[in-house]
Amino acid sequence: MERPEFPLESNKHACEPIEDFINEVEQFDVSTIMPIPENTYYQELLLQPIPLENRIAHLIPHVELTAVKHVAHSIATKLGVDKKWVINTALSLGIETQAEIKINGGTREVYPPLTLELLEEELGWLRAYESLNEQVSAFTIGKFLARHPDWVRYMAAELEVYHTPKMKLESGIRGYGYPKQLTLQLRHLILLTPHAADRLTLDTLAGITGREKNWIERKLKERGVEHDQRRSLLSGTIVRHFPPESLDIINEITENEPAPAGNWLTVGTMARLIGKDYEWVQVRVQKKYLDQAAFRLDDDHKKKIHYPPEVFGLLQQEAKEAESYEIAGTNDLALSALARQLGRDQKWVVARLPYTTVDPIVKRNPVNNRLLSYYSEDVVGILLELPQDILKRNSKQTNR
Repeated sequence: MERPEFPLESNKHACEPIEDFINEVEQFDVSTIMPIPENTYYQELLLQPIPLENRIAHLIPHVELTAVKHVAHSIATKLGVDKKWVINTALSLGIETQAEIKINGGTREVYPPLTLELLEEELGWLRAYESLNEQVSAFTIGKFLARHPDWVRYMAAELEVYHTPKMKLESGIRGYGYPKQLTLQLRHLILLTPHAADRLTLDTLAGITGREKNWIERKLKERGVEHDQRRSLLSGTIVRHFPPESLDIINEITENEPAPAGNWLTVGTMARLIGKDYEWVQVRVQKKYLDQAAFRLDDDHKKKIHYPPEVFGLLQQEAKEAESYEIAGTNDLALSALARQLGRDQKWVVARLPYTTVDPIVKRNPVNNRLLSYYSEDVVGILLELPQDILKRNSKQTNR
């Protein structure tokens, strides 16, 4: 069906108000209208150089400051790379040579301490980066940078880097792919963030003082104490950090405003002070100390379950005793791992263990630090050698 043609004259009166409006707009002074920026905020950040101190701060605690100074040739030999790569990479990182007087006279150009360590780290990172596929998932980039995939997706949108339609990725699973160059850009943004140095997180302040995080944050804000984003020296994660004097401020406020609950503590506070996770404390207070719990006001004057200092002391002691146990090794099998190796469920294993002479050894789980019963790998063979009807035999003997 053809679109009907209308004479232009028929819409003349309808268009007149629009033409009048356009004519009026053309008379406006638009010189004061803010121009649309060419780059986003994060795109602008990519243009900023990374301060050298941001790159080396995490190396200082692990490397002696008396580290040897090296010439370019020496570094190249140690790293197994071309001398030009050392010179160009050092220059790109902002590392400059220093003139050093030789013993026999004359001078030579040497690189400052930590140059070798920093270039070694950079080389390892670049080699790992080169091994990536041209299109990678947000999960892979996140794992590469120690960041959550959601953070990768959010930052990709901020940088206006868009994913491909669903395709086969490095894992063999179909998904959305990002150009691997995004990894370089995100690393640049991470390195622009300064290290924590002596600044403190809310978790640290709460762990030291025993006060609630919300209360600490509110009190610091009232005092005009500002925080900024910093990178953890240990984990590399970027979180809010407060200046070191924050601890003195909170201690001073605590003297004048003691906690409403006194020295009674919540499960969360005890977990932070002991250095255990919430569940570790919760399981123990519910099993042993529930009769000592009481509702008290927290720092925000909300009713919460608190426990007396005696319970906290007992949990501290238990945690210390747990630290004395050996950490389980790769050859130690917990009950679940033992069942997996045998291809059986845990009930099957538990029912047959009494018919062996094997005693479990209590050790610390290397992942969550919990105490578990572990068995050696030999138990697998011992259980398999038991007669298949061992349970029936024992049942008959018991009935006699």
